Amino acid sequence: MILCKEEYKKDIDKTIFPGIQGGPLEHVIAAKAVAFGEALENNFKTYQQQVVKNAKVLAEALINEGF
Repeated sequence: MILCKEEYKKDIDKTIFPGIQGGPLEHVIAAKAVAFGEALENNFKTYQQQVVKNAKVLAEALINEGF
C-alpha cells in the first residue's frame, strides 16, 4: 500500500498499473508454455549454439567495418 498526497496519486497509479502489476494474461501464459516446451526439445541446444555462432560472425563483420 502506498500513501501519498492527492497530487501524486495519478503518477503513482500510472507507474504501478499496468506497469508492474496486472492480471494473468492468458495469451502470455500460453506463449510461455510454448516457449518452455520448445526449450525442452532436443534440437533446441543446437539452435542456441547456432545463434551464438551467428552472433560472433555478425560481431566480427561489424568490427571489420569499423563499428
